[in-house]
Amino acid sequence: VAAQCRAALADAFASFDVLLYPSTLGEAPVGHASTGNALFNRVWTLFGVPCVTLPSGRGPNGLPLGLQIIGPAGGDRTTLAVAAWAEQALAKAT
Repeated sequence: VAAQCRAALADAFASFDVLLYPSTLGEAPVGHASTGNALFNRVWTLFGVPCVTLPSGRGPNGLPLGLQIIGPAGGDRTTLAVAAWAEQALAKAT
């Protein structure tokens, strides 16, 4: 199933340079006991594609929200370049 999904994802990237996706369901957890739920990250690891998480604002408790930039397999340079651009754009917006 994972191999079929990798192929379908590769087809999707024929139309897009990167995907934009939330990092998790909400803001970062309070304290240092956990980095939060990794559910939204696991699929990209399974598919073997580059993924960069950026801070993208704050939640109701004032803790960071995350946004992921996901690129195609082998598209590390483009993914990192888009993430750098997005990081600057998000910094200007806050």
